[in-house]
Amino acid sequence: MSPVSLTFAPSPIVVIVDTETTGLNPATCGLIQLAAVAYGRERKPLAMFHERIKLETVFDIDPKAIAVNGYDPATWGGELERVVLTEFRVWLAGLPDAGALTWCGANVPFDQGFLKAAADRHFGWRFIERQFSHRVLDVNSLAFIPLMANAVTGRSMSDLRQGAGIPKRAVHDALQDCLDTRAVLEWMFNSLTWSSP
Repeated sequence: MSPVSLTFAPSPIVVIVDTETTGLNPATCGLIQLAAVAYGRERKPLAMFHERIKLETVFDIDPKAIAVNGYDPATWGGELERVVLTEFRVWLAGLPDAGALTWCGANVPFDQGFLKAAADRHFGWRFIERQFSHRVLDVNSLAFIPLMANAVTGRSMSDLRQGAGIPKRAVHDALQDCLDTRAVLEWMFNSLTWSSP
């Protein structure tokens, strides 16, 4: 079987989204990084969004979470959460097929939960949610399908990166995670084991 080159249909656009946060609970923790990469038919990105978010002290901060993200208050910088979310909303609306975009990522419910909580604090989730269709492509969920059983030993994004030959990263970076997610997807589709019924 020849390798699959993962190209997405011309419509809708697939948007890989990733967040980095101050902890695990979207009700009490905040965003510190937001990235998204849109893909159309081409293997290269159609558009990219990436912003660091200024850490606001109103959020719970888990030292382990910000260490994983490489957060250093002396060098982090960033814009306020409201500013970044507004820029993201405008970026999404400017994509081809806005309103029919497919959300893709690793652990989509986590990222959606944080984006929803953040958007609701400022202007409402509907302004982001309405740019997407109801289609979701979750890489971690795909790893559980039986066809992937021979390709991966674990189901975490770290396991999937390792399977795809992507080097382990010292810290999480939302933009790099988006790019890695696409590489993992392509590797996953090339690793499927098909059998005749």
